[in-house]
Formats: sequence, structure tokens, C-alpha cells
Amino acid sequence: MALHDWLNWGLQIWLALMLATIVVKMLQGDIALTDAMSHEHQGDYAPERAQLFLASIAAVAYYAFQGFSLLGTGATSLPDVDDTVVTLLAGSNGIYLFGKHTYANRRLV
Repeated sequence: MALHDWLNWGLQIWLALMLATIVVKMLQGDIALTDAMSHEHQGDYAPERAQLFLASIAAVAYYAFQGFSLLGTGATSLPDVDDTVVTLLAGSNGIYLFGKHTYANRRLV
């Protein structure tokens, strides 16, 4: 086996262990998800966090689908990221930051 094969397997094992650690911590309650969609854990629902989460999941799913569609073609690299996906993520992050900014200013008044 060549060095790049060992590095490939090592990276895959490391990523799997990181995912397993996060899942176990979530199941044990060390990583709390109860207030993930609220402002600063105050209990107020934050729609900008929900849209950012959904947009991120949609972008990852779209990119993964593009990558999986290349599996049988003999491609040797990952697919390019569409400008539409970049625009979606940039706009979604802008909405999130705008909501965070307006909530912080509303709280100070």
C-alpha cells in the first residue's frame, strides 16, 4: 500500500471517530440541543437559526448528491461548488447575522 492509501484510511477512521464522539456526547446529554434554535439560550425562538440550519443541510445534501453521482464515472476529484450554493449559504448567513444583530439591539433598549 502506498502512503496516500494509508493517509486516506487514516483520515476516514479519524472522521468516523470524531462523528462517533459527537453522537455519543449528544446521546449522553453533554452536547445540549434543546436550545439550539433559540436566542442566546433565552428560550425565544430564533427563525434565523432555523433557516441557517435548513439551508446548510440543503447545501450539504446537494453537494453530497453531486459527489455520489460521480462515483461510477471515474472522476478523480470532488465536483465544483455551484455559484447557486455559495449564494444560498452567503444569503442564509447574512439573514442569520442580521437577525442576531437586531435581537441584540432590541435587547439593549
